[in-house]
Amino acid sequence: MKLKSKPLHNAVAAAGLALVLILCAVVGIGLSAPDDSGAEVVTASTLSKIIEISDLSTYRTMYNGVAQAMDEKSPDKVDYYVAYEATVEAGIDFSQVQVAVDNEAKTVTITLPQASITDVLVDSTSLDYIFVDKKSETATVSEQALKLCQADVEQETATQEGILDLAQQNARNVVEALTRPLLDQSNPDYTLTVQ
Repeated sequence: MKLKSKPLHNAVAAAGLALVLILCAVVGIGLSAPDDSGAEVVTASTLSKIIEISDLSTYRTMYNGVAQAMDEKSPDKVDYYVAYEATVEAGIDFSQVQVAVDNEAKTVTITLPQASITDVLVDSTSLDYIFVDKKSETATVSEQALKLCQADVEQETATQEGILDLAQQNARNVVEALTRPLLDQSNPDYTLTVQ
């Protein structure tokens, strides 16, 4: 079993573009409301709207695994082995992001939820079989094997903390990269913390 890891550049770029468009719309409408002194005030609800999107996968990895199908009548015997490739995506639910603004202390704190596995997809064209019991080589073996591989990769990746750690860090980087320029432009004296 191997994990081939790479950042999810395309999805992050697409989400980044969506967030930039939202940022532009918010800036066009007015991120901050002027008060009597002419100073601008940042609001938590405005910043929340900026990053309010659904699930965002911030990390993708390729997974190569081997699953085994056990004999239903003799659970200690293997019917066949199936090798497969799968794509695993991890990220965070951006609707759970919390934004806190302290105008007196001039701080903005964005708290991210914990990253989780957002999608697992087994490549059905990658299935490669070794039949121990030739009777198990039937017309419906692919359907059964695909479910078996899906369950196998979900179980294996659930314990891979490195995937979740990288997805969390990438999410933190995306949120900071998209929020900091807007904050620096409208309220350069505010401090941003993404945690």
